[in-house]
Amino acid sequence: MAGELRVSEDAEFDMLAALGRDLPGAVIATPADEVPLSALALFGEGVADHVSRHIGQTVEKFSLSGVQLKFSVLRNSQRRYVLAGDSETGDIILKPPHPAFPHLPENEYSSMRLAQLAGVDTPEFWLVDPSELAVPALKGLEGTIYAIRRFDRAGSERVHIEDFAQVLGIRAANKYGDTNYDTILRIIMNRTRNGLLDARQLVRRLVVNILIGNGDAHIKNFSLIYHDPQHPDLAPAYDIVSTIQYLPQDQSMALNMAGERQVADITIASFEKLERRVGLLRPAQLAREARQTVQRALDRWSTELSSLPMEEGHKEVIRERLRSLPITRL
Repeated sequence: MAGELRVSEDAEFDMLAALGRDLPGAVIATPADEVPLSALALFGEGVADHVSRHIGQTVEKFSLSGVQLKFSVLRNSQRRYVLAGDSETGDIILKPPHPAFPHLPENEYSSMRLAQLAGVDTPEFWLVDPSELAVPALKGLEGTIYAIRRFDRAGSERVHIEDFAQVLGIRAANKYGDTNYDTILRIIMNRTRNGLLDARQLVRRLVVNILIGNGDAHIKNFSLIYHDPQHPDLAPAYDIVSTIQYLPQDQSMALNMAGERQVADITIASFEKLERRVGLLRPAQLAREARQTVQRALDRWSTELSSLPMEEGHKEVIRERLRSLPITRL
């Protein structure tokens, strides 16, 4: 994006001006008619011209954060994936292959499918051949592309979302260290429309992340969604990936859970401890959900794994985790 706009990679407001109509959730960012006095004080009288030069100068609307390249698209009348125009919003996120992480789209597709089988709510997702793209910047791309339906779009309507970094007021740079899963669970129980159901859904995701070896489930990978503007729900799951395939030495969760972080220390009893820490009065609700989620994985994954597009070595890593992790000893 910085290259397209011919600005520094730190020129965040220039990029926001170009991308602001297709941001996550119901937020639209457009340049003000008048430059705020604070901006003038910092940047001088030339700031308005500097920003306005770049508005509308690019069609590459890559607007979602994260290490992996993601961008918002829609499908045109020829069923090709195209970038949204100035008056449009994309309803699909595409993630191309990553040069440093082989078979990442297949990994994410397979990980999300395993999560579904364990009872996790997900949006629609699928794999795309590069021949279906009509994105000039990716001409000649090789390898399968991961696609997922945007749950913050409903036709032409924008549905607002907040990830938990926004909910807690934590900067993205601190997404691994300034909170824990206990806090996320407590907020979900106390603030969403269906607190206990959403809490059980979060437990399913925590169990799946342990089983597949997803050490990157940080606070920005959990969100609230506002179908009702004042009363949120837990948003569907996204960014579930078996990161252990690329970082085999990382045997920890992204955040602490009930005082534990190493997966070798987490058992079903850890979820009983989690219940006590968040003040859940119904006995063993979360521990029972964790046990049932593990059982669904043991019952369903072995058959499904053989047919998934995940690399064979990656499948064997997950099979071994199902055989050996303490949490699977029911």
